[in-house]
Amino acid sequence: MRRSAACLRLRDAGGSLGRVVRRLRLVNSRNRLAHSFVRFVLRTQAGYLESGDPLRLHPLSHLRIAGKLPFNPWFPRGIDSSRLSRILRHFPLVFPEGKVRELSDLCPNS
Repeated sequence: MRRSAACLRLRDAGGSLGRVVRRLRLVNSRNRLAHSFVRFVLRTQAGYLESGDPLRLHPLSHLRIAGKLPFNPWFPRGIDSSRLSRILRHFPLVFPEGKVRELSDLCPNS
């Protein structure tokens, strides 16, 4: 049985293909974490976002957020605060009225 040239090239490039797959999984897991993170923050700060009243802005530490995020099979050992910190650093949110806010504005430390 003769193998096609494409199959042979894939087998020879198996090492680099494996690296690409691992990188894609990392990107996917980061996107899933960011999605869960943003949903949690928006739910927690809904009162503030609806009213604009700074007194309704709840303090949120990275540790508290990491503990409150739902279990995710992508992170079986849990989510450490350093991952959240990296996402939080520069994550703009665009609201329906066109206003842009940084996610970090909605997560004042306790």
